[in-house]
Amino acid sequence: MVFVLGSYRFAVADNFQVVTKQNKVGLIDAQGNQIIPAKYDQLGWSEKNVALVTPNSLIGYQEAGLWGVLNLKDVKIVPAKFNSIYPVGQKGLLLASYRDKFSLQQKYGLLNDKGKVSVDFRFVNLWALDEKDHYLARQEIGSDVFYGIIDDHGRALLPFQYPNIQKLGDDRLVVKNTDGEVALATFEGKLLTNFAFDSLKLSVGPALVAYKNGAVGLLTKEGTVTVPVEKKSIQWELDHWKMEPFADLTLLSDQNKVQKKYMGDSLSPISETRAILHRNNADQVVSSGSMSSSIVYPHLVPVNSNLLVARKQDKLALVTVEGEQLTRFRFDSVFVKEDFVVLSRNKNSISIFSATGVKLSASYKGLKILNNGMWAFQQGKYWGVTDSTNKPVIYARYDDVIEVHQGQFLVKYLNKFGVINRKEEWIVRPRPTPIQWAHGMWFSKDQFGSKLTNTNGDEVYFTFNALTTHPLGFIERGNNQKIGLIDTAGRKTFFVDYDSLVDLTHGKYAIYRGGLAALLDDSGKVVIPFSRGVHHYATFGEDFIGAKLDDQYGFIDMHGTLRLANRYDHAGAYMQDRAPVNIKGGWGFMNRKEEIVLQPNYDAVKPYENGLAMVQKDGLWGVVDLNGQELVKPLYPEMERMNTGGFLVKLNGKYGYINNKGSLRLTPKFDLIKPLTSNRLLTCRRGKYGVISSGGLDVIPMIYQGIRYDARSKQFIARQQRSFLWKKP
Repeated sequence: MVFVLGSYRFAVADNFQVVTKQNKVGLIDAQGNQIIPAKYDQLGWSEKNVALVTPNSLIGYQEAGLWGVLNLKDVKIVPAKFNSIYPVGQKGLLLASYRDKFSLQQKYGLLNDKGKVSVDFRFVNLWALDEKDHYLARQEIGSDVFYGIIDDHGRALLPFQYPNIQKLGDDRLVVKNTDGEVALATFEGKLLTNFAFDSLKLSVGPALVAYKNGAVGLLTKEGTVTVPVEKKSIQWELDHWKMEPFADLTLLSDQNKVQKKYMGDSLSPISETRAILHRNNADQVVSSGSMSSSIVYPHLVPVNSNLLVARKQDKLALVTVEGEQLTRFRFDSVFVKEDFVVLSRNKNSISIFSATGVKLSASYKGLKILNNGMWAFQQGKYWGVTDSTNKPVIYARYDDVIEVHQGQFLVKYLNKFGVINRKEEWIVRPRPTPIQWAHGMWFSKDQFGSKLTNTNGDEVYFTFNALTTHPLGFIERGNNQKIGLIDTAGRKTFFVDYDSLVDLTHGKYAIYRGGLAALLDDSGKVVIPFSRGVHHYATFGEDFIGAKLDDQYGFIDMHGTLRLANRYDHAGAYMQDRAPVNIKGGWGFMNRKEEIVLQPNYDAVKPYENGLAMVQKDGLWGVVDLNGQELVKPLYPEMERMNTGGFLVKLNGKYGYINNKGSLRLTPKFDLIKPLTSNRLLTCRRGKYGVISSGGLDVIPMIYQGIRYDARSKQFIARQQRSFLWKKP
């Protein structure tokens, strides 16, 4: 209670009142009698949540910013030389601190009610735990600071060897050892458990919650484990504990043999023998031989089968699967490229490590992996290049180093693009527009035109027209939209006089001019000339190609010889000795003897693969064999050929599967069918997952709540969630 009367300000506590007069304070009793004259800066204690006057009639006072102790006769028991002081415990002791003039640290100790030292001022922190004079203290030992428990005489009840001790509730302590594990202890310093947990916490229920490697359990205040630390979550609800178990995670072989079982949220295999087990906020490396492992971090990501990136307190480090820490936790981001790991710290200190965790580069403001065992580094504002031994290749004087090819470097210099060699001689002098590496040459453009430069710095081709890269070399396009072709050596193979160049797949191209076409191979060489009189080429498959001669399509070989007469309205890709042809709007197949294999009664057909072809009729798809027999009648509005050689079909929103023999193995009643490997498919129905072979045979029964295939270990990870459990205390 605070109130103002005249020039006095009163604070009422314990039948005494602190009064203020002329910026000084004194003490009066409940009747207004002066006990201590108003001559001190403050009366009370440095800790505000204690009684104003102790049972043995002591009160703290402050002068010149320092604290001392008076009795109610205004006799100074303790001179004002402490930074803090307040009463603790049942024996009238005073917990005080002062600033050491040599170390400039606060030192804490205990005084008795006579002002004599009861516990030496050797602690860097001191807290009263209870009214029974048990104290939590921090003491400097060498260059480290450790926690311990002492009594009112300074005797150690729990030795000073722990990096942390925290109060848990009204009468328990959580003690952490140097390995980061914690145990439960009493205020008297008695350890009630082993150091077997990551943390211990209070709960709203009648037990303590224990955490270890992402799992949760329960124990009593006496340290007895009532629920083993292996649950995903535990919650108190009204009068019982609701416990959520982890899912069962089973590693299965390709033949459905159980390799290992774990309990967790998910599993990420590292190799055939090791995996990362994810459980809540902890990732643990486990092996096929054992689940126990000391390699536990809040987050782990595999780089390869031997190296991991670990995250702890928002910092990254490299660790091995055996648990060896290769770097300190000091990095902010990671980038993996080929056999290199790039770690960045504070966005301006970047280092490159090998796939085994060996540091390869010095630390730079910026680093970029090039190739040939070189990387670009940034010093200040400028970039250079160093090799894998950190020997400079190009000194840091460029705005950027973009890429390297055949020992030449594409750089940015004075805001222009150019190419230099290892001697820093200009191969392509700086120009304002970007430069591109293509077909073993440097391709550049400027306001004058487009230029190709070889690695000797010689200009091999120049044109005022626009150039674009192409698998056959470079397309040159004139102002009249006509095109020409420059080969990969920079030689003009077709002048700018052609209409278009079309990719026919499988390494064949068609070039068109004036309504005629020539066929090119993947080197740009003319296979069938314009003089053959072909007006249009169909997609190339194998052996023969569909060609439009006069007004009809036929099939010709790579010498231009007509092998199937040109009497069809359209043609598709010739595959497996079968030619897709269109006659009067209907599609069918012919063989090389020009015999009808499949009557042209279909709306669409797709080329044969592995002896089977998809056919469509009235908007529905089916499958035929090489003899034209309908193995699967056109019944499905959606059909897709899979990499297993079979077909995925969809009917009425459900999926089915036709195997690579054209047999319907799974009727369309599944919610999901998805290829996992070239011969394994994931199936799902009513929330249950299984695996079948490409032939449609069961491999893993459809009993799991999830299945994932890991290509790294060539194993299946099957997940089965357990039901909730309830437990009365």
